[in-house]
Amino acid sequence: MKVKIAVVGLGNVGRSLMQMWGQLELWASGIGADIFLIAALDSSGGIFSQKGINPSIVLREKVSFNEISRSKLSKKIDAKYVIEKLHPDILIDLTPTNVKDGEPGFSNVLCALNQGVNVIVSSKNHLRSIKAMQKVEKLAEKKHAMFLDGASVMGGTPVFEMFDGINSEIIEVRAILNGSTNYILCKLQETGFQSALNDAIKRGYAEADYEYDVKGYDSALKVVGLCNRIFNKKIGRTDVRLFGIDKSHLGIEGIDQPLIQKLKNEGKTIKLVCKISEEAGSIKASVGPEILSKTDSLANIDSINNAIEIKGKANNSELNLFLAGPGSGGDVTASRVAGNLKKMLKELKRCENAKHKD
Repeated sequence: MKVKIAVVGLGNVGRSLMQMWGQLELWASGIGADIFLIAALDSSGGIFSQKGINPSIVLREKVSFNEISRSKLSKKIDAKYVIEKLHPDILIDLTPTNVKDGEPGFSNVLCALNQGVNVIVSSKNHLRSIKAMQKVEKLAEKKHAMFLDGASVMGGTPVFEMFDGINSEIIEVRAILNGSTNYILCKLQETGFQSALNDAIKRGYAEADYEYDVKGYDSALKVVGLCNRIFNKKIGRTDVRLFGIDKSHLGIEGIDQPLIQKLKNEGKTIKLVCKISEEAGSIKASVGPEILSKTDSLANIDSINNAIEIKGKANNSELNLFLAGPGSGGDVTASRVAGNLKKMLKELKRCENAKHKD
């Protein structure tokens, strides 16, 4: 089984995916699949060939020139061209989340699905609204295409896969879903807010447009994703209550080193906590800072790590779960993207085998 793959987005996650491509090829061969990278693009252009391109060369050119269009190997192409002219079997869209309009990633997804191309994303562009989620789901169903977004929530930690493996009534979810803000809060033990933020940006944990993380918007979109998958309820970002340490702030804004030190002396800490519960069939969701005792399960989640605590029940028995792992950074998010790719390849192979039996 030959599978043609196009990758759009060569930021931290895209470059990390190029580095692990050899491992993916080896794994795919083990299930009888030959995967070919036929295109790799950033916002300036891309390198492509129907015969396949070498991921190491893509990585070299991207690192050397920053913009892939400056490479002699590149062409001025975009995702639409790749989808409609090269006809990949899978599109991996790693463009950033755009809270305002979802572009360019959202259009890339719709274009691919409309052509019957299977899609994997790491962004949360489809989670901006109920309308956007429904549009993607309906189009994927209509065109019999797969759409996997596991990397959009908790980075490298397979939270969706954990829920898919159990059957229970979920009562409440508490979580830390943004590695960037968690890293900043941890750094505040030793430095000021601006210094901690700059360090997070330098390490690639936070974007230069940091308000998306700091004000809790990123966490709110992830809450939307969790509601959709765990509670099977669709809510919009505006349905998630955002708050801060006071009425003039959102997210972790206004939290400073003296406050962190004061809480530490009291045996406490502060985290950006996401909460989801269902009451009388309605979802109640929020994102905001919460002061925690050191005995709280979320209190000791440090650095870029994420965690989720689930309270539920199976029949009359309690079923409480806790999962923690890396939530930010190119390598860990690319690992989750690769996991989604493995899942997709298995399904494509299963479908091929079923056709041969018929």
